[in-house]
Amino acid sequence: MKGIFFLLFIPYLVSSQSNDVLKIRGKKPIELLNNDGLFFPGRYKGKLLEYSKDDISNNIQGGILFYIKRSKDTVRISSNQNYKLKLNYNLSLFFRELNKKSWNRLEMGLNFGDGMAFSHIYLAKGIYNKKVLNSGIGTGILTIDRINFIPIFINSSYDIFPSNSLEISRYKFFTYNSIGYSFAEDFRNDYISVGGGLYWNIGLGIKKSLRRTNISVKGGYLLQKYKSEYDRWWWDMIFFDPNQNVSDNITRREGNYKRFILSFTVTF
Repeated sequence: MKGIFFLLFIPYLVSSQSNDVLKIRGKKPIELLNNDGLFFPGRYKGKLLEYSKDDISNNIQGGILFYIKRSKDTVRISSNQNYKLKLNYNLSLFFRELNKKSWNRLEMGLNFGDGMAFSHIYLAKGIYNKKVLNSGIGTGILTIDRINFIPIFINSSYDIFPSNSLEISRYKFFTYNSIGYSFAEDFRNDYISVGGGLYWNIGLGIKKSLRRTNISVKGGYLLQKYKSEYDRWWWDMIFFDPNQNVSDNITRREGNYKRFILSFTVTF
C-alpha cells in the first residue's frame, strides 16, 4: 500500500474546523478510483469525508473520499496510489496512534498476594503490526518473597475496544499476554539457593494517547515458577508454603507464585 497515513486513527466523518491536507506524490498524474479523469500531483486542502480499508477476504479495495476546497469538488482515491494524508483534529477527542514502525515500553508496578506487595520494572521492544498482535521482547526484574527474578519474555497486545479505528474515543482498552522464562538471583543472601522457571502474565489494560507517547494502566494475573532452599527458622513463620519440605534444618520450597499484578506503562 503506497498510501501513507500520518495518523492511523481516522474517523468515518471528520468534523474538524481546520483543513485536512491531501498530498499527491510523484511527477505524473494518477487515475482516480471510479472516475475517468486524472488527478495531478500537488498539495490540496479540504476535508476527509470517508476512509475505508482493504479487505482481501471480500476483494474490497480501500480508499479515501476527499473534498477539495479550492475546486469545490470531491475525489475518490484508492489505497494503492501514491499519496499522503494529514488530518487536523482535536487531540482531546481522538486517540492518536504513534506514527512508528516499532515501539519501546517502560513498565513499573507492583504484584500482590498473601497480604504482601513486591515491585517490578520491565523494558520491552516490539513492532506495530496487528497481524502479529504488536509483538515484542522484553526483560527486567521482578521481586517476590525476596527472590529476584530476571524474566526474558515475548509479549503481545491487542486493542479490544474500540477495536475499529473509525470509532471516536479518548481511550482504548486492550488485552495483553507475556510469556517467557525467569532466572532467579538472591542479591541479599537470604537463601541457600534459588531457582526460576516459567513466567506468564496475562490481563487487561486501558491506554491514553499523548503527543509523542501512549500511557496505560493494566492489571492481570502473574504466574512465576520457583524453588528455594533456606535454613532460617523464622522464615517458616513469615512465608508459609504448603509445598515446602523441611529436613536437616533446611526448608525447601518449590511451586508457582500466583499473584495479581498492577502496572503503569509508557510506550514511545
